[in-house]
Amino acid sequence: MAPIVDRTTRTIGGVKVYLYGLGQLPSPDISSPPSVAVCYLFHGRGQTKEYIEKIGLRILESYFSNCSGRSLPLIMVNFDMRNHGERLIDTERNNDWSQGNITHAIDMISNIDGSVDDACLISNMLPGLYPGYVFRNLALGVSMGGHACYRMAVRIPDNIECIIPIIGSPDVSSLLINRLKESRELTLNFRRLSYEDLKLKSGDSEKWPESFHNYVTKQDYKISENFPNHVKVLALCGELDKLVPKAYTEEWVEEMQNARAGGDSVTLYIDKEAGHQTTDRMVEVVGQWLSDFLRVY
Repeated sequence: MAPIVDRTTRTIGGVKVYLYGLGQLPSPDISSPPSVAVCYLFHGRGQTKEYIEKIGLRILESYFSNCSGRSLPLIMVNFDMRNHGERLIDTERNNDWSQGNITHAIDMISNIDGSVDDACLISNMLPGLYPGYVFRNLALGVSMGGHACYRMAVRIPDNIECIIPIIGSPDVSSLLINRLKESRELTLNFRRLSYEDLKLKSGDSEKWPESFHNYVTKQDYKISENFPNHVKVLALCGELDKLVPKAYTEEWVEEMQNARAGGDSVTLYIDKEAGHQTTDRMVEVVGQWLSDFLRVY
């Protein structure tokens, strides 16, 4: 039976941070610190920490029921991403192009990158706040939060061991440019095109400026070509997802599996009945996968 998970609230770097499961940890030991898995949670656009908290707690329950005490202790770290929840400044900045927000792409990417910066800062501060442990960092996110997972992996490659993006995309430039073009058929690899080769319609340059294109494609290219080899990945998609189609993840996973010569270090799970949502089956898959990944004996 899964234990009741406690919640601790702290302010770190001006961000209100919520930690789950500290009460279940073994005693700290400076001379021989026990290892603890720390999973950073990222919610979706227009959502809040409460949304991802529910998913995180369900995953913890699945994890505890699968690990049977043979896996590492696992805690979760949660916070509102920038301009969301308790940190909301301007609601319109979370709208998309169809809702009249011309700067939708810039707003979303800046929210993602700023929130990844927050998570990286928290990961650096946590060992000082809770000495006597070795923290092994993971990231899990949904939708926009899934996009953030890939970026966190390349931001701190030496300080993260696995990511679990749910209905996210490793190729945000292609995702957004296809939306901008209202493409009926998806075009992949926009990250490899110059700005001129995009052949944007008149007026679209305001929604997708050249300097911004260069910024985002540089990140996506790094995720594609220089993703850290030691970071394990469990990516989950919905077969029926129209908002973030599985094709972006399928292409990336195939490239990573080829680059890593097979093996199980990059895994893709597709829920055949899911759209843009986190299903109960996805939660079960994550819990089982984590219990195997963090197993110590």
